[in-house]
This record gives sequence, C-alpha cells and structure tokens, in this order.
Amino acid sequence: MIAPTGASSFADAMKIGTEVYHHLKSILKSKFGQDSCNVGDEGGFAPPLTTFEETLELLTVSQVSRIQMALEKKSCNSLLLKINQVGSITEAIAAANLAMDNGWSVMVSTALVSAPTLSSLTSLLLLALARSSPAPPR
Repeated sequence: MIAPTGASSFADAMKIGTEVYHHLKSILKSKFGQDSCNVGDEGGFAPPLTTFEETLELLTVSQVSRIQMALEKKSCNSLLLKINQVGSITEAIAAANLAMDNGWSVMVSTALVSAPTLSSLTSLLLLALARSSPAPPR
C-alpha cells in the first residue's frame, strides 16, 4: 500500500503515489513479465514471488509478535491491520497500539469484511483506534 504521508498537499500526495505505483509496475514488468502487472483482489500488484527474499517488506500479518520482529529489524513503518488475520479483536487492538506506540501509521483493511455486522464492527474499531492514536507529527 502506498501512503505518501509526508506530502505537503493532496495534489503532492497524488503525484507521489502515482509515481511510485508506475515505477513499481515497470520494475515488476521488467523482472517478471506483463502478467506480474495484474492487480490482486485488494487492488495491489500480484507478482509471482517464490521466495520470502523477493518480498518488499516483512509480512506482519497483524500479529504482535511479527510487528515486534519488524520493529527490531526496522523493516516497516506502517501496519495494514486486517482483522480477519488476527485471533481476536483484543489482539487486533494490541497490534494496532504497538504499531502506533512506535510511530507507525495504521490503516484498517475491510477488503474481506462483507457481512453488515462485521462492517459495523470495523467502523467501531476504527473509531476506537482513532481515539487512542497519538497526534500526527506537524
């Protein structure tokens, strides 16, 4: 996910995001071929990676232990929180709080949430996390 949080304006953020997206697409196309530029079910590229080393960053899968490992290795600065990858809501909140306590941004994914009850739950989780997050740097 591209989140140009350091941009000075919305227009600048769009420019940064677009440039990164197209540069990544050209890298994938040259390394893996045209098929690697297909878009996955969550809107991102889905290249045919075969080894862990080929990934761009450590997969934290919304688990506190994996986030702690990423913190130690300084391999991430943001968390895409997928509540369907966590064992409980308590664990999801702990994962988000650990990330935010260490200066990471947290985005909550609703891609796999389809039931109305889960959508309401996601909305409430977003509200709770927003109220507990530190103020963004100025």
